[in-house]
Amino acid sequence: MILWFSGLNLLLFVLLGIFLWNQKKKENQHLQSILDIVKQQSSQNSGVVICLSYHSSMHKALCELIDHVSKNKLVIVYDAPKWLFLSKQKKWTSHLLIPSTSIPHLADETRVIKFCGTKYNIINEATEYIAHQYLQNH
Repeated sequence: MILWFSGLNLLLFVLLGIFLWNQKKKENQHLQSILDIVKQQSSQNSGVVICLSYHSSMHKALCELIDHVSKNKLVIVYDAPKWLFLSKQKKWTSHLLIPSTSIPHLADETRVIKFCGTKYNIINEATEYIAHQYLQNH
């Protein structure tokens, strides 16, 4: 009985490991697709992508910060109603806005993805990151 239970635990552990590995692989593929889209659309790729959702509690604060960033060209994957997307596109002419429909995996998450070669860091404190990286001298 104990051997059967140990074997079942081992099987569940292996299956969980395979599941988690598969999830990480899918996430890496999605993030690589983001980087590919950004590289296609932007000649000035800084390696930083802001994923911004209209439904996020950080939306208003992050939009205000982006309004003040003019020296650096930001790449923003933006999830918002079409009218708001077009409005921000007119307002943020120095930045590259990509509709989230191009990358549906990120449609509901607000975060910063910082790419460095084939590796990346996900920064969930987007407002703090933007304020520190781009507005610290103002």
